[in-house]
Amino acid sequence: MATVCAPTTEKLAAMLGPEAFSRFEALSAYLQQAYTPELLWHDGGKEWTYECKFRRGGKTIASLLADASKAGLLVIFGKAERKKVEALRASLSPALLSCYDQAATYHDGKWVLFPLDGTAMLEEYLPLLSVKRKPGGKRPAKSGEKLDFKKAYPDLYLPKRTPSLVTVPPMPFLMVDGTGEPAGECYQEALQILYALAFSIKMRKMTGNIPQGYVDYVVPPLEGLWWSEGGQLNLSDRSSWHWTAMIRQPDFVNKAVFEEAVAEVRRKKPQVPVEKARLEVFEEGLCVQAMHLGPYSTEEITMDAIVRFAAANGYQEDLEKRRHHELYLSDPRRVSPDRLKTVLRVPVKKA
Repeated sequence: MATVCAPTTEKLAAMLGPEAFSRFEALSAYLQQAYTPELLWHDGGKEWTYECKFRRGGKTIASLLADASKAGLLVIFGKAERKKVEALRASLSPALLSCYDQAATYHDGKWVLFPLDGTAMLEEYLPLLSVKRKPGGKRPAKSGEKLDFKKAYPDLYLPKRTPSLVTVPPMPFLMVDGTGEPAGECYQEALQILYALAFSIKMRKMTGNIPQGYVDYVVPPLEGLWWSEGGQLNLSDRSSWHWTAMIRQPDFVNKAVFEEAVAEVRRKKPQVPVEKARLEVFEEGLCVQAMHLGPYSTEEITMDAIVRFAAANGYQEDLEKRRHHELYLSDPRRVSPDRLKTVLRVPVKKA
């Protein structure tokens, strides 16, 4: 296949559509972070418009394929790699196993195409990618340097005050649900649960049981999903608010790591109702976002700008099942209200 110039993000997003683009971008981001590969773009042949190969040390780890309204992940497993996949069978989902078992085997390996259609979450592909090559992306440039999600993903955490479109990839979160205003007892309890778990996971490095793939990191900022009955957030009646308080987790955090943290918090802080928390991969998709500078009480000004931007670009709010989203970059205990930074994010769809 012929080498081609990499398409722009805008062109790729328009061709794939929001859902396929979100999954394509999420896997691309993971592959680049985990393997620091060389990216080679090719003509996708008869079935696809583009193929993006992720190569390391002269060998292809995997390819992402793109065409109109669809995306795929292509992995070629050699003989030795197929033995490793067989050892993983019990942990693989039926959807992934079906793709694997139906794939044809050629002289250079078993060519397995996984359609990125939402039948599998991002984390389900990771063991198969590890068969090709164990993750090991860029190391910190200096001793003691930590992964800071705000710096590593500025498009998600540091948008401009002017609204813009963003496709948010799937990410793992610690989550606690509740109702009532942020100053209420229920919400404050949720924060206690989240931070107890978040720091338990972060400090696994101090134990003899360090999770596979662990990297030192800065605990990401608190986030929240907010809604009222019917979906739309009623800003005038805080007592009626429903919410999900949450903190993003690094990719190494899986069910086993979460359960170990839950057990540790129960043992050390039995008064914390940690059973209310869960670990969930949140797939947000297409949104409009902007940075709000100032007190929470003036967020409506930024929200109006977001709604106007969406309408001017052919989009509308999508709040029937999706939620108003806020990311809190400032600590209100230490920062004056006029200097608070909050990312406001609203899910949208084509009008």
